[in-house]
Amino acid sequence: MRNAALWAPGLALLAAVFALPLAEAVWTSLHQVWLQRPGEAPFVGVENFALLLASERFWAAVRHTGLFAVTSVALELTLGVGLALVMHRTRARGRALVRGAALVPWALPTVVAGLLWAWILHDRHGVANHLLVSLGAISTPLVWLGEPALAMSSIIGADVWKTTPFVALIALAGLQSIDRGVYEAGSLDGATGWRAFVHLTLPLLRPALLVALLFRTVDAVRVFDLVYVLTRGGPGGSTETVSVLTYMILFQELDVGRASAAGLLTGAAAGAVALVYLRVLRWGGAS
Repeated sequence: MRNAALWAPGLALLAAVFALPLAEAVWTSLHQVWLQRPGEAPFVGVENFALLLASERFWAAVRHTGLFAVTSVALELTLGVGLALVMHRTRARGRALVRGAALVPWALPTVVAGLLWAWILHDRHGVANHLLVSLGAISTPLVWLGEPALAMSSIIGADVWKTTPFVALIALAGLQSIDRGVYEAGSLDGATGWRAFVHLTLPLLRPALLVALLFRTVDAVRVFDLVYVLTRGGPGGSTETVSVLTYMILFQELDVGRASAAGLLTGAAAGAVALVYLRVLRWGGAS
């Protein structure tokens, strides 16, 4: 009884912030709900899910989401580990200031970061085109957000700039937890420099990197704000992710039922990714 009394407030809070909204979303996804028809909600079963899964636009959004998630997370992990190594090995008196400055992009709200990059990448007045033209790298300004390949690359670049410090922070914490005696023992066996990094640092960083991978992949699968601010899914839907598609279905087509189904599919995908990573963490003895 005492344990039940201790658990009850937490379970009630969990039900209020998670279970009830989820139940509402499931109910809505199984009905035909339109914003312009309040009070009408006929039951349609899995029809909303079927319409999504039969839509080429939905599968195109899935491909865009996958491309964004895989590319951005891979770059963030690589650059994040490099940045963490630099911060870890910095012994200057101002290293705290350096570490704080490195985290500024991550501290910015995503919408603010998106607006900043929209200005940087502006085809006429943007800093990126001005610098590239001045250096002779390009002869005419590029329409960064107006061409499909450049638009997706720009979104990925903006996301990498903003969230690499988050990965670096987690990796830095992992580096600082490694006992220096491990490297001293490894040096006796010739594990120095690159060999020490590959055979000692990376294996010991594995739990921290998996945690960073978990958070970043789940966020990347659900990406919305950065894409919406920069391109709104354009040009021609070439950067439309599943979350952006969900928004368009809800606020342009006013189809609440199908939007709820799309949101549930996105949540299910993010949950599946999280479960896979948690199993890997458990198998690695990092849980």
